[in-house]
Amino acid sequence: MEEIKQEIIEVIKKLDIHNDKRSLLMIKNYIISFLKR
Repeated sequence: MEEIKQEIIEVIKKLDIHNDKRSLLMIKNYIISFLKR
């Protein structure tokens, strides 16, 4: 589980560089719902 979280964090960091807040928010919401399962 921790490895998955690390990968997700890396992806989010890469997206942050592009400053695409809307897709970043969508992805974060998707990840949160995915992790809650």
